[in-house]
Amino acid sequence: MKWTHDLSAFRRGARLLLILSAVAAGVVATPTPARAQVVLPEAGDSTLWEFSLADGAVVVGRVVAATADRITIETAAGARVDVARAQVRGVRRAHGQIRDGAYWFEDPNHTRLLLISPTGRSLRQGEGYVSAFWIFLPFVAYGVTDNFTIAGGTPILPYIFGRVVYLAPKLRVLSQPGLDVSVGALSFFLTEEADEGTAGIAYGVGTFGNTNRSLTVGAGWAYAFGGGSSWADNRPAVLFGGDTRIARSVKLVTENFFIPGESGTLMSGGIRFFGERLAVDFGILGLVGDGRFDWFPAGNFVYNFGGR
Repeated sequence: MKWTHDLSAFRRGARLLLILSAVAAGVVATPTPARAQVVLPEAGDSTLWEFSLADGAVVVGRVVAATADRITIETAAGARVDVARAQVRGVRRAHGQIRDGAYWFEDPNHTRLLLISPTGRSLRQGEGYVSAFWIFLPFVAYGVTDNFTIAGGTPILPYIFGRVVYLAPKLRVLSQPGLDVSVGALSFFLTEEADEGTAGIAYGVGTFGNTNRSLTVGAGWAYAFGGGSSWADNRPAVLFGGDTRIARSVKLVTENFFIPGESGTLMSGGIRFFGERLAVDFGILGLVGDGRFDWFPAGNFVYNFGGR
């Protein structure tokens, strides 16, 4: 499909990607300057918190006692930790849960499925991630607000994958217990043919459940914008996917696409291993149709940063 003139769109997209990369690099690499003492939760507050300490340790629990200089934190296992207030470098609400006396942290890649598909969830303000699909296709994302995420990237090996910049804004339009709904786009800009405009996929997606077990459904429409803007036959690609947590640090994940009226189906399934910040996916991508099944290995990693 021939793209038509839209040089200004490319420039806006490239500029936005550079800003995003600079923000992410600053969050990850810039040392934290000296700052005032952190405001801590009151003793007796039943909320579960994550306390980041000066030595790099993270303690999850509740404040059960406090003085002018020290606090006592009761951990998920029932142990009590006495900490000087000056040693607490950050505190945030814990988004995980306690199971059998142990803290199960939240999946750091809860805003995406196995391959390219987003869930209906959004990054929190100030939270971000760096990821790489098949190692050579990096992605950087940042939560501008609790409901708006901007992401983008460019291939590490442009001579193989093409000189292209991809951008992926996402807006969460509904958030309530057990349901998150978002709309967004994945847009591609050819850096050597900027005058040909942009092409990509616009989508809507909803996720039902929680970060331990969920079902995601959605639809995406292909488009090409320029002087001869068009949508691909107005037939959407339908998404059906989900995940389920089978252990403290392990999930099963699937992501599948089909187009109504077409015989082919894109299917995938895999396993995710994750810690508090890092998630690694291994899976199989399969093309099914016309009596054939072609499969390929799939791999992805995500490092989540910020959010404290």
